[in-house]
Amino acid sequence: MSCNREGSLNKSFSQESNAENFHTNWFKRWNESNFKRWLLWLWCKLQNSNSYAVQCALKSDSLEDFPAQIYTLIFNFVGNKNFDEIYNERKEILRLMKIPLPENFVDKVKQSDKKISLKILTDFSAQERNLIFETLKKFSYADYDKVLKALKKVYPALANYLSTIEISDVNKGRDIYALKPRNQIVAEEYSNESAIYFVDAMGAEYLGYLMQIFDAGGFSVNYQVGYCALPTTTEFNKDFLADKNIVAETVEFDEMKHSNATYPENIVNELNFLATLKEKILTALDKFQKIILCADHGTSRLAVISRKSKFDKTHISDGRKVHNCGRFVGKY
Repeated sequence: MSCNREGSLNKSFSQESNAENFHTNWFKRWNESNFKRWLLWLWCKLQNSNSYAVQCALKSDSLEDFPAQIYTLIFNFVGNKNFDEIYNERKEILRLMKIPLPENFVDKVKQSDKKISLKILTDFSAQERNLIFETLKKFSYADYDKVLKALKKVYPALANYLSTIEISDVNKGRDIYALKPRNQIVAEEYSNESAIYFVDAMGAEYLGYLMQIFDAGGFSVNYQVGYCALPTTTEFNKDFLADKNIVAETVEFDEMKHSNATYPENIVNELNFLATLKEKILTALDKFQKIILCADHGTSRLAVISRKSKFDKTHISDGRKVHNCGRFVGKY
């Protein structure tokens, strides 16, 4: 069709979009044809609006320049009192358009102040997620609260992962045996109407992320943190599964930790996997009243990182020693 045949651009757009008024939802048709891209660009230019899409259209000299402006013009609004509203509109547009990052946008992010860079990024592509992780390296722990606030808009899954869960009566591992053994916790929670979903290597370090996933799903959720048995290898930490209803025993998560994936891809992969547990457990609840999501141990890689540091081989009972990266305790 053509605009001439309809008599006006407004009529042409209305017929193509089945809408009388401009709305960002029309960007979902961006990839349907070049004509629709061109029509949308012109339509934005004609709007009497302060919306982000309109400002980008007015700034662009051509249809080809329009997507680049959608990405980069956000830098001009960082100090705007309506920034959150502008950011949300832009993020929705980018979600619908599914366009690659312009090179000049990537360069500008890397060259900008870390606070500005973090505020304007999204989590829609691997490249932008990598930029988020690169930007996070520039912050100190003193910035934790401000960074977490920004991430809740920019990369919600990562914000949930970094959110802390307070574990009462435990002082950074010093009072670990004030906790109950994991086996005891499972035994107390288990009944014939319940079942276990076992995820190899999924420890308490993921609690913040998991609680957000399941709290948002209409579940009734509670958690307890316990300690696993020594040695911490899987073969010595699966006895509690015996004679119980088992939904699944998955080793995929542990395999991710032993894969060749590098940072930050490894974190992204782990978060994506854990997000899939929601639907699996929801399905299992059709058969059981309660599902106990549990693991053999947490990330033993943390013990490897602490080797030869001031934290290595500390808080060990008399007459014992730590070997094999902190996973085994033996007699002297």
